[in-house]
Amino acid sequence: MTQSALRIRTHSRLAFGLIDMNGEIGRVEGGLGLTLEDPCLVLRARRAETISIGGPAEVSDGTRRKFTSMWQVFREKFGIEGVAVEVEEAIPGHSGLGSGTQLALAFGQALNLLYDLNLKLPEIERIGQRGGTSGIGCAAFVTGGFLADGGHRFGVPGGKTMFAPSAASAGFSAPPILFHSNLPSSWRVVLALPAAGRITHGDEEKALFLEHCPVPSDEAAQSARLALLKVLPAIMEADLEAFGDGLEGMQRYGLKRIQIARQNEEVRGTMNEMRRLGLHGVGMSSWGPALFGFTDADSDKAQEIVKTLETFGDTVGGVRVILTSAAEHGATWTWE
Repeated sequence: MTQSALRIRTHSRLAFGLIDMNGEIGRVEGGLGLTLEDPCLVLRARRAETISIGGPAEVSDGTRRKFTSMWQVFREKFGIEGVAVEVEEAIPGHSGLGSGTQLALAFGQALNLLYDLNLKLPEIERIGQRGGTSGIGCAAFVTGGFLADGGHRFGVPGGKTMFAPSAASAGFSAPPILFHSNLPSSWRVVLALPAAGRITHGDEEKALFLEHCPVPSDEAAQSARLALLKVLPAIMEADLEAFGDGLEGMQRYGLKRIQIARQNEEVRGTMNEMRRLGLHGVGMSSWGPALFGFTDADSDKAQEIVKTLETFGDTVGGVRVILTSAAEHGATWTWE
């Protein structure tokens, strides 16, 4: 089988916010997130003498560097040869949908399977330098669904000593998953990507973590309260209104409040339009500009919301709208 081509499909994710960027209780971060059916990443790989990266989907220079760096680690550590990779579908990059984590894990898993290395996912995460802050993307790769992670130890032996995104938190394993559930099947996600949205990543993101953290302890406490006693029970009770109220409440505290404040009027205006259209839990994933809202409307009504939001988008430079749902499973792969 290892001489055949391998096709891996994995999912985008929503990150609803890091709960505690204060750290005074000896733990930091923690967060809620949701795996989405679309957009998705489809990667095809086969053994080769060296590394090549192509495919019909656009592959950024950063992705090429990441794949090459990971391949060099695998080659040195496990003695593998090369890999030919084609990216057939891609998650929009630097949009808040977790494309970096899925690319790294899918590529690492491809090498793992192609060369029969029998590696566990945590080792692939370490090589790909993912999971050092949020554990949602790593868990989404494994199980899909709605997820809550427990963050990392902070200010104690073996714990973190500074606030930083996952890409700058190498050496820390993905945090434990505290909650995993599927959403009610009638709930749909309206995903909006404003073309004019502000992009935040790399050194700028690292600097913003240092500038704005620690956040006030009372904001971290309120965010945790909403997560534990509003959002999670609402999933178990299939209460979309309470679920939405909890998510919107969390958007007003801590680092998430700062992330939204840094966005531009086009993004915030799109959020207001999504609320006007009756969507629940309207918010921004990570640093954005990807926006989300939830509905349990029937298909015709949901499509009407999509069309109205697309028309509104013409007034703010364009908005790509995707009607999707929660993914109830993680990454899948087939041999060809």
